[in-house]
Amino acid sequence: MTTDEKLIRLKRMMRLPDTDDDTLSAFLDFTRDEILAWRYGATGSVPETVTDVPQEYESVQLNAVMIGFSQIGGEGETAHNENGISRQFGYSSCLEYIHKNVMPYVGVIS
Repeated sequence: MTTDEKLIRLKRMMRLPDTDDDTLSAFLDFTRDEILAWRYGATGSVPETVTDVPQEYESVQLNAVMIGFSQIGGEGETAHNENGISRQFGYSSCLEYIHKNVMPYVGVIS
């Protein structure tokens, strides 16, 4: 899936047709970098042939973007009560979501 396709899908999923592409692109870049670092960190570095999120983790990337975007202004919030409205995040951050849903790649020592 291309970046433009991901932006379109995010806007539809989040019902934010007028959201600035720069903000969502920044989240896509951040989550891409974190997924690749988490996935290949045990091997020492991301292989040169890997330039984007593997296809099996594209949905993780999109969900992580939605989690991060939804927490703007309430970063790290675990509970909030105000005027009868209660808020609590299922994941403390998009990083936690990535770390729980991306399997690290390990190599075999030869």
